[in-house]
Amino acid sequence: MRVMAGILAAGLAMAASAAHAQWIQMKGDDDPFAGRGAPLIALSISSIGTSVGFRCTGPEDVAMILVTPERPDADTQALLRLVKVKLLVIIDDQPKVALAASAQATPDGKQIRYEADEDGVTEVLHAVAGAKRRVAAAVEVMGKTFYSQSYQATNSRRALQPLITGCNLAAPKSKVN
Repeated sequence: MRVMAGILAAGLAMAASAAHAQWIQMKGDDDPFAGRGAPLIALSISSIGTSVGFRCTGPEDVAMILVTPERPDADTQALLRLVKVKLLVIIDDQPKVALAASAQATPDGKQIRYEADEDGVTEVLHAVAGAKRRVAAAVEVMGKTFYSQSYQATNSRRALQPLITGCNLAAPKSKVN
């Protein structure tokens, strides 16, 4: 995850606006104790400090992530463990997709990472790879929407294809809509 934090910092310096944010792909640090191998990661970073992306180590370990610039204090972390959290996604102008998520501090403790790893994530990943114009993402906590941000689809296919191939993610039988 240190690699991801470094990429996030570099991406923030490069991203002048949401319109200029592009998708990037990288391979994370291998954790020999996890027994899964190094995760493949693809993400896009906005000018306000949020990033949205995906990580996987195989077809059974795929997650969508949204990292916010908010520095979590102990009370915020405790609250987020108790309430329902969702990641909201709109691809191009399709209907909103809601994914159940969890929230935790990033390993460095400087940001909050929301992560969805339910069945629908692979379908969303394929839809984002096929996006033509934009990917909008937000977090929903207790029915309220936070960190709503649009990310351009520029390079999303190029960044996500190594995840699709490397993690053996079959195309969905039905499309996200």
